[in-house]
Amino acid sequence: MRKLVYELFLKHPRENGLTYFEHAQRSLGFSLDLAAGSLKALCHAVIPSTFIDSTTKLNEYLKDKLENH
Repeated sequence: MRKLVYELFLKHPRENGLTYFEHAQRSLGFSLDLAAGSLKALCHAVIPSTFIDSTTKLNEYLKDKLENH
């Protein structure tokens, strides 16, 4: 049972130098960033003059966030 808990909840965060809650907070932050980006891309698909470079900016922001935080 302990091995299962470790594999499911702790292995990946520890491999990345995080606690479970630090990992959860970071992952939820990415999720919110991606959700906002998705809504902007949807608006851009319908009205092309809106959010013209938002996907490029989001990609750059997330790349920086992944590499430096």
